[in-house]
Amino acid sequence: MKMCSSTIPSNVTIISIEIFAASRGSMLPNPLHDPVNVICYAVEAQEGATNSKTKERGFLFWKPDDIEEATLSSVGLCVDSSDISVTIASDERDLFRSLEALVRRWDPDFLTGFEVQKSSIGYLVDRASQMDVCVSCYSFLNKFPAHLKLSRYALEDVVWAVLKRTYPVYSSEKLTTWFHEGGQMRWKVIRYNLDRALLNLQILSKMQLVTRTRYAIHCVLDTLISHLMEPHSSFYPDPVVVLDFQDGLNPKLETSLGVIDFTPSASGLLQSKDEIIIAPNGALFCPKSYRHGVLPLILDEILSTRIMVKKSLKSAKESNQERLEKVLNARQLALKMISNVTYGYTAAGFSGLTLKLEKVYMGCVLVSKKRYVGNKFESPTQEAGVIESKGLETVRRDSCGVVQHAMQTSLETLFATCDLSKVKEGMEKYWLQILENRVPLKDFVFAKEVRLETYSSGSAPPAALVSTKAMEKDPRAEPRYAERVPYVVVNGPPGARLMDLVVSPDEYFDKRKRYSVNYHYYINKQVRNADASPTYEFSCMT
Repeated sequence: MKMCSSTIPSNVTIISIEIFAASRGSMLPNPLHDPVNVICYAVEAQEGATNSKTKERGFLFWKPDDIEEATLSSVGLCVDSSDISVTIASDERDLFRSLEALVRRWDPDFLTGFEVQKSSIGYLVDRASQMDVCVSCYSFLNKFPAHLKLSRYALEDVVWAVLKRTYPVYSSEKLTTWFHEGGQMRWKVIRYNLDRALLNLQILSKMQLVTRTRYAIHCVLDTLISHLMEPHSSFYPDPVVVLDFQDGLNPKLETSLGVIDFTPSASGLLQSKDEIIIAPNGALFCPKSYRHGVLPLILDEILSTRIMVKKSLKSAKESNQERLEKVLNARQLALKMISNVTYGYTAAGFSGLTLKLEKVYMGCVLVSKKRYVGNKFESPTQEAGVIESKGLETVRRDSCGVVQHAMQTSLETLFATCDLSKVKEGMEKYWLQILENRVPLKDFVFAKEVRLETYSSGSAPPAALVSTKAMEKDPRAEPRYAERVPYVVVNGPPGARLMDLVVSPDEYFDKRKRYSVNYHYYINKQVRNADASPTYEFSCMT
């Protein structure tokens, strides 16, 4: 697998770790019973003023008890790459000691893995506790759900969303079978986990999670009036202008330059108490008509610089300069954080807002606050609009593919023709495709959050029921809190409850001769319900 260009800052070292533990049957590996067989790692570091890259890939492996001499050939490994470091340990404890030596040698700033609770680093910690091995853990860097909005956060989904590549998925049972076969099949398992470790670094680099891991300090002010007004729900065929705040962080606070012993004359005193500005912390300031403060001057320059950088960022996007785009985006975010922090610390008051023209919707549907969609144009030279949705089923993760595709197609037709009859015709064609089994199964998969310990008896949602069934077979299959669990709705006997019709995608594939997708449920309960609110809004056109 090819190494990607890095955006990791200078003097920052990251080790990505993935592990393999042979499982028992179809169950997932359990640190209480299943030892760690292989630890795969990938190192990315930026060193020195020249930002030169230093990388290492490798794996730690411990030999079975029936092998006397620890060599690659004796343990059945066929390594076909010379740039991969191999360390063979005598037993599992020696494997942990080798990992400790690796961490001490590189002294990383971050240890990362894709799943740091039940796999990767988390599995190592649990297994070490079981073996009474002391493990000193570093900071875990695993922030995908906070920065990426997906229906599912499996590695293959994140790889496709971020890197636009497909990635194979193998069950623990199949990987265990291959591992015990030895030779090329065992090497295939190790290479699979090596690729996972490298993909973690590529995703971190692509999403700039290291360079962007900062938290703004927000200033909370008393709310006098509502900041948001409810829109009039309707379809607007005429152009709708979208404005954004350009310099909303321009404070009216003035700052003194220092403290000196000075007794002013009467002529130098303020003439009225209204000319005194009292900050919440009790400090007194004069208005800018008397003296312009240092902080307002600094903030004005920061905001002006950010506006300039954002213009350059837009030009870089249009010219496909990806590296320059990353640099400029990081700079404008840094300027934003500086202005936010300064604004919050100084307890600034209102000083007016400046709006800028951000885009124009040539056709727009306003459903409610934070739920709208429009045909976006950002420049006079743009020839075709781009549909931008906020809060609708086309972008919501609790929906499924058939709903998103149906709404996306309907909106494209509506904005192009402003003709509801064309929208109806397109929907009927799509429903026919569903009934004729011409839509892939992945479009029927829901992925909803599960919080197992928060549901009362008999009120658990379908995703929780699917999780409970999986846990009955394998306790390690318990989902993390708020993890999204996929399921499919299948056909059943007349009068069956929805809870009796949900199965996991894996169970559907294993028993595909027994199950069939409940197409009528998806059309009547999902697609038509999702289109109901927009249809109501569009009634003003007829």
